[in-house]
Amino acid sequence: MPAPDPIDEFDPFALGFRYNPDSPLVQGMERPLTSLSERVHPEVRALRAELGIPQEREIWCYKQWCPLGWQGHFFDLLGTYEMAGDPPHAPRFWFHSPSDVDRQEYTARDPHVYEGVDSTPLIAWLRRVRYQDSGLWLEARWSPQTGEALVIKGLEKEVPLTRANKAFLKAYAPQTYAGIALLKAIKAASGRPPDMEEAAFRRLYWDAYQKLRDQRVREGGKLPNKIEVADELIIAPRTLKRNLDRYHLPWPPLAPQ
Repeated sequence: MPAPDPIDEFDPFALGFRYNPDSPLVQGMERPLTSLSERVHPEVRALRAELGIPQEREIWCYKQWCPLGWQGHFFDLLGTYEMAGDPPHAPRFWFHSPSDVDRQEYTARDPHVYEGVDSTPLIAWLRRVRYQDSGLWLEARWSPQTGEALVIKGLEKEVPLTRANKAFLKAYAPQTYAGIALLKAIKAASGRPPDMEEAAFRRLYWDAYQKLRDQRVREGGKLPNKIEVADELIIAPRTLKRNLDRYHLPWPPLAPQ
């Protein structure tokens, strides 16, 4: 009988994975950065088309158990190495030596600075958090056209992370719900989130408010507040306030011209 493939004991997205708390593979282990061939991973081709990843950009994968010490949680990421001309508001992931410049940052690995070692970050197009072998997980996708979106995966079809769906997760899958906080905690402590370019911020601000407002109208609830809009944008409330002040934008937002 052949020995089990170690990846089947490490990767909760591998077919046949079963979480074993006694396995050293799930005790904070990580997989080296790996380039994904689209011939071997056809799902990468679909992701490239969906998010608008340029064809010439090589896609890399990073996987880690227990990011930031969160026991039982698994984090992985698909990204492309940062290049000149990448949007300043694109989420970036450093493996070490996170930047101090004023941009949005994510790092689940090592915040220490290593002089003389290449610290080029990845543009984080896709990030996932899964608890053990739970049937549900969280996925954050970024696109230069639509910004960042959080969805719940594992159901018959993916669903957006709305207020109602958060309440469902909290009640029926509390560890998966905790992954929302983990995705936010993975944002690097060094540097502050970006002041987006005005046109991009106006559009994302309007879209986030309208999305929440439409949900509340259907549910018969109150209009969204600034904290909820910031949460929809996946930024801190203070970052929302700073951008509103910077561009002299009203609350609630006006439709961008």
